[in-house]
Amino acid sequence: MLEQAGYKVLAGLCAAVASTAAVYQILAHLRNYNGPVFQRYIVRICFMAPVYAVASFFALLFTKQSIYINTFRDCYESWVIYNFMSLLLAYVGGPGAVEVKMQGYQLMPSWLHCTCCLPPMHVNGFFIRACKQGALQFVWLKPILAVLQVVLYSKNYYTEGYWGINNGYLWITIIYNITYTLALYALLSSTLALTTSWPPSNPLLNSSLSKLSFS
Repeated sequence: MLEQAGYKVLAGLCAAVASTAAVYQILAHLRNYNGPVFQRYIVRICFMAPVYAVASFFALLFTKQSIYINTFRDCYESWVIYNFMSLLLAYVGGPGAVEVKMQGYQLMPSWLHCTCCLPPMHVNGFFIRACKQGALQFVWLKPILAVLQVVLYSKNYYTEGYWGINNGYLWITIIYNITYTLALYALLSSTLALTTSWPPSNPLLNSSLSKLSFS
């Protein structure tokens, strides 16, 4: 019991530190709200840390209710994916500006970027729409999966960690990983394509940090 209490105290401290750091960043943006086109997305993304930290901590404290807590957390995760994609496009002036700035640019096949089996991709309106749709499908599907998860749990058809074919956990996990992979690949593709039009920052680092915050 003491060991479990120690873990919970440590988790609470970590959640408090992460939340405090994120709230500090959020307040700094709000005090210097000079670029609302960008900062509204940045603030929403920054909220990911306290939402995840606090939700995970309460899920640890109230294990029987954790599925409901995690549902809210996961829905916010999908919202952040959308905002990150919107931030990428805002930095380069929007979808219309991409077509002008990136005219003639191609995303070449690469083993590193997992595009080795694909032909060169033209960065145009179709490419941007495909990337947005790749991110948005997760935004729409994740809340649906979360609600379905709660319904199955209430009917005793969902047991976390049990991989039986008659258990909802298996199928929801498969669908979730497919839709999540597509969303992250859409973000990666758009980030790589827009690198040349990015402001003085590292888009790959931003994408990696965003991904790590979801893990």
